[in-house]
Amino acid sequence: MEIFDELESTLEFNGIKIIYDVVINHVSAQSIYFQRFENMDVGDLLLPTAFQVPDPYPYVKGAYEGVTSLFNNWFRFYTRNHDYDAWWGFYNIPTLKYDQTMNIATELITGANSLFTFWANHGVDGFRLDVNPDYDDGTGSRVVNKLIRDRVKVDKSDNIIIGEVWDRANTWLTGTMNDGVQNMLFRDNTIIWIRGTNVGYTDNTYINKLVSFQDFYPPEAYHSLWTNLGNHDTARILTELEEINDRVLLAAALQFFVPGVPVIYYGDEIGLPGVRDPDSRRPFPWGSENQTMLKNYKDLIQIRKNYKVFQRGSFFSIEDQVEGVLSFGRELSSTSQSATVGIFNRNKNRLAYLLNLSTFHEIQVGDVLVDLLNNNTTYIVDENKSINLLLEPYGRMILLNGISDPLTQSTSKTISQKSSNFSLIPLQVALLTLILSKKLYTRRTKRKRKN
Repeated sequence: MEIFDELESTLEFNGIKIIYDVVINHVSAQSIYFQRFENMDVGDLLLPTAFQVPDPYPYVKGAYEGVTSLFNNWFRFYTRNHDYDAWWGFYNIPTLKYDQTMNIATELITGANSLFTFWANHGVDGFRLDVNPDYDDGTGSRVVNKLIRDRVKVDKSDNIIIGEVWDRANTWLTGTMNDGVQNMLFRDNTIIWIRGTNVGYTDNTYINKLVSFQDFYPPEAYHSLWTNLGNHDTARILTELEEINDRVLLAAALQFFVPGVPVIYYGDEIGLPGVRDPDSRRPFPWGSENQTMLKNYKDLIQIRKNYKVFQRGSFFSIEDQVEGVLSFGRELSSTSQSATVGIFNRNKNRLAYLLNLSTFHEIQVGDVLVDLLNNNTTYIVDENKSINLLLEPYGRMILLNGISDPLTQSTSKTISQKSSNFSLIPLQVALLTLILSKKLYTRRTKRKRKN
């Protein structure tokens, strides 16, 4: 663990948090708990030509190896041995059965040497729970989720818990389970709106989807939602938007403007393409990055970090009459930069646009607004409390009040180094998710059982 501890220390020094991606709904068929050692390719697993691999745990009997295994009741076998419960039928990842024995919870969640306590002691700042609505505990996953929260908050009260929920997530955001969830509904609806090809899906449809999120959840949970444009389970955002770079930048501007925590799936910020898993897991293309896209992402990151209105401000839509153009507002009266306006044009043509600011409390006639995305261009609110704009194809503007002198400094930031042993990318995001090898935990378990 020395390498990880040094990494954690360097990241902490640079203000970067680590969120551990934890999987306790299923395990590898080759894990110490199950131990099925044929070739683990999903296709070959069911073929008679599948080959054996060496048993790395000769001192422990896995559930697949016989009914006398200590872990036999961790899994559900229908007929020995090739018919057992596996996540979505993938036999290389058998499902854990908490409803058959809570010994699993003691081992992985609540015990003194639990997975959560182990990683908290090594400095991680929270956990992303893989498929957390799927835990088979006989209560619709509620018992296990509550146990996780109790354990995590005892270890470190401000550590965050994010659930992988793909739909509306009211059940998980009651204050007794998850702090937030992956807001995949934001991703899906943003892609549909930008494409503009779904019959019946209008600007108002998208507006209602975005605004309704704050009606679904408590304020704390609403502002803790992860706003994703993709992850390892989905096609890349560049591919989803037909590899039109400006469309991706439009989606990214929306991602950083709406409430929640913007989360970037590695490679999206430099234009990495890919269809669904496994193509969406391509290696990072060092030396072939789209530098224009990278700069835009850096600008968005710095804007959001610099101004509190983007982090905690209210959120509302601005009525307009132009199809394919959306305007949203955010306000936070306790700050100097107390109001911001986001304007987003999905059309592939330039057009004139009248921005109506009558619904704003923090913007008045004569105020100067600065466009943070377009060379700090300034606009003055006219006597009708409006501004005439010219929107570029796939154009996006983020206007901010309360800036006496438009910003001129670079929005990029080079992370300082605590240790020369690590070379960190100069792209600093608010949140860094590390998907860490479960082999680290397996090695620890192996040593424990040997002792």
